[in-house]
Amino acid sequence: MCAAGAEDLTVPSGDASVQAQIIELSNQLDQLLDTEARDDEAIADIYLKIFELAPHERIGKLAALNAYAYLSALSRSQAALGLLEEVYSVYLPDEECPNPLDIRYPIRLAATAKVEKARVLARRGLYQAALEELLLVRRGRKAGTEGFSGMPVGRFRYFGPTEVLVDLFTVDFISKLDAAAGLVRYRSLMKDYKGSPSAWLNVQGVRYSLDRAVAERVFRLVSDELFLFARADQELKAAFSGCWTDECRAETLLLRARLRNLRPEGKTQAKASEQEKFLAELIAEFEGVLIRRLESDKVLVEKPSCVAAMELSRLYRRTNQHVRGLNKLKELLDGAKDREVRGHLTLAIAELSLDSEGPTSHATLDFYKKCLTEYAFEPYYPYSERKPRFLVDAVPASIRKEVVGEPRR
Repeated sequence: MCAAGAEDLTVPSGDASVQAQIIELSNQLDQLLDTEARDDEAIADIYLKIFELAPHERIGKLAALNAYAYLSALSRSQAALGLLEEVYSVYLPDEECPNPLDIRYPIRLAATAKVEKARVLARRGLYQAALEELLLVRRGRKAGTEGFSGMPVGRFRYFGPTEVLVDLFTVDFISKLDAAAGLVRYRSLMKDYKGSPSAWLNVQGVRYSLDRAVAERVFRLVSDELFLFARADQELKAAFSGCWTDECRAETLLLRARLRNLRPEGKTQAKASEQEKFLAELIAEFEGVLIRRLESDKVLVEKPSCVAAMELSRLYRRTNQHVRGLNKLKELLDGAKDREVRGHLTLAIAELSLDSEGPTSHATLDFYKKCLTEYAFEPYYPYSERKPRFLVDAVPASIRKEVVGEPRR
């Protein structure tokens, strides 16, 4: 749980009685947060008391956010929603709270209350009600669409420009009600924000440009067999055309290639050629792009060009095009400048050679030796941010021992 302890909460000056109560509550809070078997119910109640005592002070604003995060984690959903309504009624549209994740982007509390309530309702499947909450933000009745909003504490942390969040979440909820309509709106969203450096959001510490966030959503939507393959690919092609960042372009090429693995219609020889084209283009044009993304609550670090190299090797093995594959991978290796990409291409060639010529061929051993002597401790993508992997880890243990023995880390 991301929470602010007493050391982060500045006690307000003014009423001596209130000041004394907050000091006492802050001391209690620190004791509870330092306890191994924490009492989250008690922590939530203390945050609520601090918020009630000093709602317009920094300490009270942070306490309101933390109280909500704890109530949500405790599944006290009605109390959590009630607190959001109270936050919405207490704060003026431009009243802000420091952002614990990034001090450059203070959080507007009234807008945050409505945006977060909309997300809660959507998680319950109440998409129409969620859209109505976002409409209140858009109309600016209480919370303006300027500034930044989000929930920077708790398990599901996010923040960004309020207008971007409202527009993106609106289309997310529409797509749940009508997938086809959602795809149309995602296209419009990319067009409306085309090239905007201020169109971004931060989700659990990962910053997404809006075009990349939309491209990922489009892929998830069209991966459903509700859409014919041709329509699904058309939507991803449109997403690629709408991209304005290299991160989005690189990832969308990877997604178009992966779409062909998901559907039976994508596994024909013609589609395999298209898959090869997308992956080769990605390696040639975007070799230096590095992205971070969320997957199952984990932050993954990924260099799409490196991932594409390994996917190319698997494609050639699956389609039994070993000679063509070796020639293409060597061609890409000759043109690659990025060291990490060169390492992955070398490994991809070694794996393809292993599959066609076996573990004892000179070509196979030569490329694996190159992996282990020149690129052994280059990152092996993708990997969890908390547990990096290296190219040496991708070389079979039997070959490691035969080629150079077990390299020391």
